[in-house]
Amino acid sequence: MEFKQAGSILISNFSLTFKVFLYIVVITLIVAAIAVGIFAPIMNLFLSGEAVGTIVSNFTDHANGFIKGNASLYDTFSLLKDDVGDMINYIISLNWFIPALVTIVIFIYLLYLFLFTLSSMPIADIINNSMASNLKYGYLSNFALNFRRSVRYSLAKIVVFFPIDLCILGVLVGLGYGIYFLISEVQILGYFGLGLMLVIGLVLASIRQTCFSGWIPRLIFHPDEGVFKALKNSFKFVKPDFGKLMLLYACIYFCLYFLVTVVGLFTFGLMSFLAPSISYVMLRIVELVSYYKINKLKFYTDSVTVVDTVDFGMRQEEQLTPEQLAFEERKLNKNIREITFESTREEVLANPAFYEALKIGMSGERISASTLQIHLGITKSLAKAIIRTMDEMGFLESPNKLGTKAVKITQEQYDKLLLGEEIPKEKE
Repeated sequence: MEFKQAGSILISNFSLTFKVFLYIVVITLIVAAIAVGIFAPIMNLFLSGEAVGTIVSNFTDHANGFIKGNASLYDTFSLLKDDVGDMINYIISLNWFIPALVTIVIFIYLLYLFLFTLSSMPIADIINNSMASNLKYGYLSNFALNFRRSVRYSLAKIVVFFPIDLCILGVLVGLGYGIYFLISEVQILGYFGLGLMLVIGLVLASIRQTCFSGWIPRLIFHPDEGVFKALKNSFKFVKPDFGKLMLLYACIYFCLYFLVTVVGLFTFGLMSFLAPSISYVMLRIVELVSYYKINKLKFYTDSVTVVDTVDFGMRQEEQLTPEQLAFEERKLNKNIREITFESTREEVLANPAFYEALKIGMSGERISASTLQIHLGITKSLAKAIIRTMDEMGFLESPNKLGTKAVKITQEQYDKLLLGEEIPKEKE
């Protein structure tokens, strides 16, 4: 069910995948340019060696001899094999080349991971706003809004994930070596070796993704927590449904493999380029859907469909008598006027934009009517009404009446407002 609902959310926000795709292209070009700038001097120094020139010359002569028909395929293959062996021995004899190469590769990998991960928070926040209130935000504006949190999360993810990725790589390399050894003993295993490595790699990736699937949603819903505290608190939400979530992520990775191979073949490789952005957005959606369901929250899958994650027999409307339902409906509508030119406090509290404005302030950004218009795309009158309501409720703090103001509200007060519980008294 989560996979189906996540698919619906992905379709209703599919334009986001193209924006992420463009972001991936941009950071790939940036990292490639940096990598070329670092590799070029080292390769020039390596190729300037006299032994390298001799080995390359021999390799070229042997290849040309086969092309001109002066040598058989077997003899050429044997000579080329010796040339490659000479090159490997020469590289090993250089004490600086392999350590320098490994250091550069690790640096480039970490740089790309850092830049790529910067998109995680904006993607999750855009999807969360769509699920919570059906509001649509621009990618660049949300990227700028969440930049500080994105940097902290990206650095923390590198610290946590890099050792795990090294362990997974070590397992796969060891497994590959073991399969190669077994193939030399039992040749029939050669037909299953690649498939076995693929399945084990998929399982390890699914376990890793499952363990950390609650990290970003926790940061989104609890912006007051640090990245490592949010990671610690996220485990208790993942643990009860660990097996179910791992199976779900395994299905996503399998579908990604299907997109890259089978669908990519029929689309002349186009889907292979879009697959990373689609899968990355899909992973963020599944994380949020799981978090909403664990916390019994309703969410939009599209502009008209709302999913209630509470079991049918346990929903509030199923527990109320007809008289209680009528009373709740009257209470909901008692302060709504047919014609209004200025939003009342009750109308502001019923507007999702009010809570989005609180979240912007809770992230540390100072707000004003103008900034709310830019961030939320609302009218000037509504923005002023939101600022007025926050001030009346004592949530704004500013040394003067003009300019931007800081939002002072705890996560507990915010949660109570969302649930419609008793709100703070107005300032005198």
